[in-house]
Amino acid sequence: MSLRKTLFLFCLVASTACLAVAYALVGSWQGACAVVLPGLFPLFHRKIPGRWLPPAFLSCMLCAAAVGLFAGASPHLMLPGAALALAAWDLMNLDRVMAGSGSAHSAGRFEMRHARVLALTLGLGLLLAEGGIVLSVPLPFPVMLLLVILVVFSLSRVFRVLVRESGRSPGPRR
Repeated sequence: MSLRKTLFLFCLVASTACLAVAYALVGSWQGACAVVLPGLFPLFHRKIPGRWLPPAFLSCMLCAAAVGLFAGASPHLMLPGAALALAAWDLMNLDRVMAGSGSAHSAGRFEMRHARVLALTLGLGLLLAEGGIVLSVPLPFPVMLLLVILVVFSLSRVFRVLVRESGRSPGPRR
């Protein structure tokens, strides 16, 4: 089994398990069963024609996480469940893109690079989100607004540097 398929199955099972366990801990067995159903659909994403399955899966899982939070489920389970559903969605789309790839060596390198970036993004995002759940820093709104502007400006600069290093122009393609 390839790395892409292994990661996809891990993210799919872990996402479904996190959301179902969170619903079960609240006592909502209907919610736990309802989460398992969309978790089974991506297993058949190659057999079902059309591009509607990955976005439908992601929408169902994110809605289940949001409804679970309103139902009183633990955000420490809902957050990883939603993030892993996003990773499974990304891997489903990668699987569709890689289906017609030519060179096995370059496809393997691209797949490995994509897996590293996905793992780094998922890990840092979950770490920051869990930190935001655990820590509460009361900041006035103007300070928070300035911090958001600083983050957006910093991300814009990093994006420009990355685009410049890759040799592509940052403007729209013509």
